[in-house]
Amino acid sequence: MLPPRSTELPGRKKAWKPKTKTGCITCRSRRIKCDEEKPHCKRCTSTGRRCDGYGALTLTAQTQQIIISPTNTSLASAMNGLQLNSAQEQEAFHFYQYRSVGEISGLYDKQFWEVQVLQAAQASAAVRHAVISLASLHRKFITGRMPVVPDDTSDKYLRFAWQQSNSAIRELLQSPTQTTIADKIHLMTCCLLFHCIACIQGHQSTAFDHLRSGLKFMREVDQEIAAGCPVSQQNLAALRSLRYIFVDMDTQARTILNEKGQLEWEPFPKCDLAVSPEPFKDFQDARFYFEATYAELQRVSIEVAQTPLQEAEQVEKILQTLSDTRTQYQRGTVLLNEFLQKVPRVTRQDEEAVISILLLHKYYGIIMWTRPRFDGTQVIADVDVDEEAPELEELLDLASQLIHAPSTHTLAPESLPEDYYPSTQAHERSKSAKPALTNPVFSSGTRVLCALWMISCRAGDMELRRKAIAMMLDCPRREGVWDSVIAGRIAWETMRFEETATNGNYQEILDRTPSPHGAETPPIDKTNRISVINIEYVGARVARVEFRSNKHCKQGEKGVFRYMSW
Repeated sequence: MLPPRSTELPGRKKAWKPKTKTGCITCRSRRIKCDEEKPHCKRCTSTGRRCDGYGALTLTAQTQQIIISPTNTSLASAMNGLQLNSAQEQEAFHFYQYRSVGEISGLYDKQFWEVQVLQAAQASAAVRHAVISLASLHRKFITGRMPVVPDDTSDKYLRFAWQQSNSAIRELLQSPTQTTIADKIHLMTCCLLFHCIACIQGHQSTAFDHLRSGLKFMREVDQEIAAGCPVSQQNLAALRSLRYIFVDMDTQARTILNEKGQLEWEPFPKCDLAVSPEPFKDFQDARFYFEATYAELQRVSIEVAQTPLQEAEQVEKILQTLSDTRTQYQRGTVLLNEFLQKVPRVTRQDEEAVISILLLHKYYGIIMWTRPRFDGTQVIADVDVDEEAPELEELLDLASQLIHAPSTHTLAPESLPEDYYPSTQAHERSKSAKPALTNPVFSSGTRVLCALWMISCRAGDMELRRKAIAMMLDCPRREGVWDSVIAGRIAWETMRFEETATNGNYQEILDRTPSPHGAETPPIDKTNRISVINIEYVGARVARVEFRSNKHCKQGEKGVFRYMSW
């Protein structure tokens, strides 16, 4: 900034030069030149002063452009205690604090991502490197066009992210045996960060592996605590936050796992989500209430599906559990209505928080009341789609508000599933590729994709399906292992199969002529309904998807297979 003008200019003027802002915090506060030695400048250490490091950054123009209206963070000074060895590491950490935390946490888990992760990064070099890697990948992710980052070795941000990820792994391998509960909390945090890193890269199998590792560590800690191992209040608080996130991610993962994967997956983690009859204090309370209710319903459904019941006592217990979860959901509905009447809706964030919890409530409600239906020996997955129609329309409206998509948005005429995700690189290079409505979003816990998936596969109204599929494809987002574009493509293939099948038999794609967009389509015969979709990951970014109709399942036949890559 130029010095103020003066009517008098006495004596010799000092030439103005722009001040640099890359010196250490101590030298800048003393207004003296810093030699910028890392990690601590000699100007401070030679005079016996404490060098406070280089916490405040000068960001590149690109990062300043990406970070739009950053909000204040409760740990704005957290980097002062971190050993960040380069400007690139500092910038990545700054990006994590001011952009990644808000997006990844969504509306619920901000305390963990904003506070506990940074506290763990101060104590663990592995966590610190993993956070930097995640932030660097996230920065690349939100500037792209698809919900994965390309495997581009020429990109400096991606190379830096991979280097940091490797450094985190190296720190874990070189560290002494980690046996305390505090050690395992850091390991679980690393597993969670590695899981997110793999998700952003589109490496689904690797993401599942990291999630499994975290669930195993959680189980070990629970066993140690049950055996009387002492644990501090700080560690208990950290475990509580980690448990919420791992239970949520476990629930997400089970909705994608194929039949074999379900059998081989980890045991259900200890939920420990308190379902209290007390009024909700915040959105987090409301979310945990409905998550816990659904987690119990999911556990029962999977157990019954995997092990047919034989004893009358078992049947009675299952029926009672299903009844209890529905009663619990109804009580939660009353609590939610009372809570929302008191919530101010002043800012856009306030309104989105309300829409988000309403979507979560509506999504679980549809599952709660339309399935699972239990005939005494097994779960009946088939439901009357007309029964759900009004509920699915409301769910779509809530989802469109959250992702800022027009409620009228639908699939373009003459478009095909193959137009999306031919490969990440090809899509990036293609000048004719259809631009997305929004930049890619990486988040957790919102259930937007689960809601759109439900609509796209279960709605009896084909136009409602097309709208849900279009929103997944044109508003790219990733929620854990859920990829909106892959989900949209699978849902689109499902709809095409069901529309064009004859008596449960499917022709080749080239022979099919689905109904024109907007055209009134006859109801789909139950025989043609796709009731099972199995996804098998056969490569880093390749999946083999099996579509099995009711006829296939009834006759014990294999379904139709399609390969998809991203």
